[in-house]
Amino acid sequence: AAARVFADRGTRLATRGYLGHMWELYAMWTWIAAFVSAGFGVAGATPSSPRGSAVAFVTIASGAIGSAAAGMLADRVGKARIATWAMIASGVCCACAGLVAATASCAGMLSDDEARQKIAKQQQQILELQNQNHALEARIMKLEETLKNQGLLELLTQIETLKADVSKLRGQIEVQGNNLESLEKRQKDFYVDLDTRLRRLEQTSQTLAPAPDAAGTVPGKPGGASAATESRGYDTAYNLFKNGNYAEAVAAFQNFLKTYPLSNLAPSAQYWIGNAYFAQRDFKNAIATQQKLLDAYPNSSKVPDAMLNIASSQQELGNTAAARKTLNELIAKYPVSDAAEKARKRLDTIK
Repeated sequence: AAARVFADRGTRLATRGYLGHMWELYAMWTWIAAFVSAGFGVAGATPSSPRGSAVAFVTIASGAIGSAAAGMLADRVGKARIATWAMIASGVCCACAGLVAATASCAGMLSDDEARQKIAKQQQQILELQNQNHALEARIMKLEETLKNQGLLELLTQIETLKADVSKLRGQIEVQGNNLESLEKRQKDFYVDLDTRLRRLEQTSQTLAPAPDAAGTVPGKPGGASAATESRGYDTAYNLFKNGNYAEAVAAFQNFLKTYPLSNLAPSAQYWIGNAYFAQRDFKNAIATQQKLLDAYPNSSKVPDAMLNIASSQQELGNTAAARKTLNELIAKYPVSDAAEKARKRLDTIK
């Protein structure tokens, strides 16, 4: 049946024309949206603009209007003639569609001076940024080379060495602090032992003192004074000193001296008042108190220790010359005393 249809020349020509028309029609429908969108894109619109799709829809929809008009004219003019004209018009439109789109694109490119200026400006900015980037890279390379020349590794090594030295010094400071605490404890224990020994000597001398007269008093002492009460008063003040209550110890010893001014323990009380001031870092009062002991009790066994305490206070006040002088006087007057031995060692450390 198909062979008989195509055997007829009129039918065959009509079929070929129809197939050709369909090919160019569907091709135009397919590409019209792409052509229009590309033309708008060159003219400055974004590629995703909906205007291309809208133009394609209108173009395809206009075919319906053309078909209706051609159908009405076919009854009047003739179907074959209308079909021929329609196919010729469709073919011409299809052939010119690409040219029209290209022309619109070129026109958009040629007429859009502002777009070209923006593109040129952006290109110039990109070029400037590239130059700046190259300049920064060159500066970084130069800095890296400079750091290498200065011996960065050596600098880091020095920093680590300094850190190690600081840690070592901290350890030495801790050791020295412990040694200082030990020395302070030993000095305090020495003072306690020394005072105990002196008190024994003083009590022995008190035992050998003249007997009370008929009134029951000891010559040189206030009448009715009790040795036990006197010893308790001294012990109370001395215990305050041992416990570190230096201000209260000063007051207690001063009260003892006021109550028992002629006591054999008076030089010791005066001495511990000066030591209490020294412990409170009141070096001026410490010197004045020990000097009072030297003036009031020049024959007391406490004099060498009082002179050593005066020298220590002078040294703490920064008066090195006076401290050296006091130590030399101590060695000269009491060369065999324990205080003199300490004075000799002290002189070796004073510059």
